[in-house]
Amino acid sequence: MKLKKLIKMLKQRTIDFDVALEILASKGFPPNIFYDDNGHWAVAFDGLQTVPLSSGNEDIAICSFIEKDKWQNNLWDALIKALEE
Repeated sequence: MKLKKLIKMLKQRTIDFDVALEILASKGFPPNIFYDDNGHWAVAFDGLQTVPLSSGNEDIAICSFIEKDKWQNNLWDALIKALEE
């Protein structure tokens, strides 16, 4: 699925949100979802994380920088904003 089509489907709410996340992850763009405890959401596709050293589950730390204009009032808009940029 092309990115423009996915954005259009998200804007029209004709795709389930979890399906959109699965599509992005399968294409190598797993989103990091952030909530600021004030009702705002942001999505980032970049950042730094610790490297897992085994094939099992491990604790990891993730660090992403979210610019203030990326914060949105709902998760849908946050994902659309991130994808449009």
